Amino acid sequence: MANEEFARLDAQKETWIGWDHDQLIRTFGSPQVVNAGGAEEWLGFDVGGCTVSVHLIDGVVASAEVFAPSPS
Repeated sequence: MANEEFARLDAQKETWIGWDHDQLIRTFGSPQVVNAGGAEEWLGFDVGGCTVSVHLIDGVVASAEVFAPSPS
């Protein structure tokens, strides 16, 4: 199931470019990781066992990555 979720999320990541902080929260919920410094912000979300990591510049998504869960 996690592999299917990873494939789905990975295929969508380019569509998140340009999203703002509020769109991310509405879609993924509260971030698990937040690191902010000046105009840059990094957010991490746990989505279906995968990690969605986004980099925002001036409040807008500049890049996104999806990481599959580690094998147990």
